[in-house]
Amino acid sequence: MQVREILKNNLVSCSRAAVAALFLGPAACASMTAQPPENAYAIDLDYGPYDAGFQILEAVDPSREICAETDAECEIEGRPLRIFVWYPSEADGAELVFSDLVELDDPESTYAEFNDFQNNRIKRAFSGQFFFLDDDPKAEKSALLQAQVLRARHDATPAGGAFPLIVHAVGLGSHQIEGVYLWEYLASHGYVVAVPGQLGLDTANASARMDGPNASLIANDVAFTRDTVAAAGFGADASRAGYVGHSFGSVPILVSASHESERAAPLVFLDGSVNNELGVAAFDETGADAGAVRSPVLNLMSTGRDDLDPRLMDAVTNASVSSWRIPDASHFDFQNWGVYMGQFGDDGSPALRRRTEERGSDVALAAIRQTRDFFEWTLKNDAAAAARIASGEGIAGDGGEYAPATE
Repeated sequence: MQVREILKNNLVSCSRAAVAALFLGPAACASMTAQPPENAYAIDLDYGPYDAGFQILEAVDPSREICAETDAECEIEGRPLRIFVWYPSEADGAELVFSDLVELDDPESTYAEFNDFQNNRIKRAFSGQFFFLDDDPKAEKSALLQAQVLRARHDATPAGGAFPLIVHAVGLGSHQIEGVYLWEYLASHGYVVAVPGQLGLDTANASARMDGPNASLIANDVAFTRDTVAAAGFGADASRAGYVGHSFGSVPILVSASHESERAAPLVFLDGSVNNELGVAAFDETGADAGAVRSPVLNLMSTGRDDLDPRLMDAVTNASVSSWRIPDASHFDFQNWGVYMGQFGDDGSPALRRRTEERGSDVALAAIRQTRDFFEWTLKNDAAAAARIASGEGIAGDGGEYAPATE
């Protein structure tokens, strides 16, 4: 097996490392420091004792096909998957900025077409963060954001030891940097975080849809990502795995949990579609059984939509479920969005109908802390974290309203 480096013009060479036979090779590399660079963003999180690394792995699942039956020109064997990985590391590596994760370039990749598709999605998402601004301010804000220095640094040496593994399923049509702040934070506290790119059923359906076939497909991507990253030398312990899903990403991880009840991998839903009509319909279409889920669940949700549907979560009757609703939260406050707007102080989006820029950042950071607390409890047996989750302490941030979703 060949281990191949995929480099960017503005990044230094990745170090070569042994990876499992499933891998085509690391695609790009990076890392995070416990003490951030002077010009890194400053947000109110209690980062942990670890520095952390970032790498991009290019892997292929030989058991599934990406070529559509009608695509006579497709010669790709298997299903390719680009996986972003954050991991505890030594304090080495080179500086990264957001644009390094936006302008990924690998013309030699076997799967360059799919990488281009995912890169374009990230670029559109970056510009789309500021959709409410006119063209010139939109370009200015996007440029400022892309120049922001990450806590992560390029190609850091993995720290020794074994760490819980978190797989994050992104929202429908979303991108692999939607939760960078969360993933860096978890890595600093001793978690390996893996984020698979989102592709649809095949080359004729490159974009995923909110339906049963795509939910089942992404559930398999999540399992493949877990097993691949566990074999990749980051210290990831697949026996202590947990899943996070934002929006539609919550549906496939619930499907995974229903099929792997013996694992009882803890689940975090960040304003998940498991709570609305379309998500419930997609889950039902998979044929999965919510009653088979044995995983503890943290379900954080906004209430600013009119299609909320509790039936699916009500059917999760054999697991511990902690559901909390935050009435003034925006759907995208459970991504990086709320933090961006808190930093730039310029949120003209419809979310302001429910909250201020500062409140959006507060919700986002609270969700990040609660996600870590939940995993500290379920994967590290932290009793204090368990008590905070049970009480709802800090669920909505400083002074925000919240309530159990069962009330």
